[in-house]
Amino acid sequence: MMVNATHTAAPLLQVKHLRTHFFTDAGVVKSVEDVSFVLNAGETLAVVGESGSGKSVTSLSIMGLIPNPPGRIVGGEILFRTREGTVVDLAKLPVKALRKLRGRDIAMIFQEPMTSLDPVFTVGDQIAETVALHLGMNRAEAMKRALEMLELVEIPAAKQRLSEYPHQLSGGMRQRVMIALALSCKPSLLIADEPTTALDVTIQAQILALLDKLRRDIGMGVLSWSSCTAGVWSKRATSTRCSRDPAIPTRAACSSACPGVRSTTNSQWLERAGA
Repeated sequence: MMVNATHTAAPLLQVKHLRTHFFTDAGVVKSVEDVSFVLNAGETLAVVGESGSGKSVTSLSIMGLIPNPPGRIVGGEILFRTREGTVVDLAKLPVKALRKLRGRDIAMIFQEPMTSLDPVFTVGDQIAETVALHLGMNRAEAMKRALEMLELVEIPAAKQRLSEYPHQLSGGMRQRVMIALALSCKPSLLIADEPTTALDVTIQAQILALLDKLRRDIGMGVLSWSSCTAGVWSKRATSTRCSRDPAIPTRAACSSACPGVRSTTNSQWLERAGA
């Protein structure tokens, strides 16, 4: 059963005044406090902020993966438009309904692929399991889709990689596998949580270019979280509240580090000049 569902030509994702807190023995930790933004289909939105500013917790809140206890969403709305055109509030959606959306409509690329991929299953098995679960494919069809996805993310000798384990791949190839896994069901929304953190600069550029190409090919919306680099490949960027001290100039620093990106004075938006 969908909660607060409506049919409308709404944005793909609209987060309104999101608040996620963690209740610990030492007190309440307000990891996300009053965060709002809008993402349209086919668009890339980069959210920039220093470590500890709440980027990953916001991602996990959208995905419904906040561990409870000790954390939970205490306020706000996460409005998502499904493939069928129904708008649902992910913050209030039952767990069973949310599981159906994760992987199929919403997918996520995590920061470190070595800890996100299962070390005891081959790359092919992990991708095939996802498409079999969400798309109802049989084993042969699922493995065929897995091969197609590895080829899509430009992994060399893709057929050979199907039977290899994560530890047998380089860091850049593991990240491409994570992208292939996330895109295997052709989601409407892709959340990329610092997808290039563990990679060298050359591979970072390749991964960002690949994500932008796939965004155009598939037509999905991309929500990218980064300490700064995501701003250079997106049309729009916004900054998270970096700390309780408003004097920390993270947004201004990221803006000046990205040529052609300017910061507005009356909101949190950064707009690429000429976009």
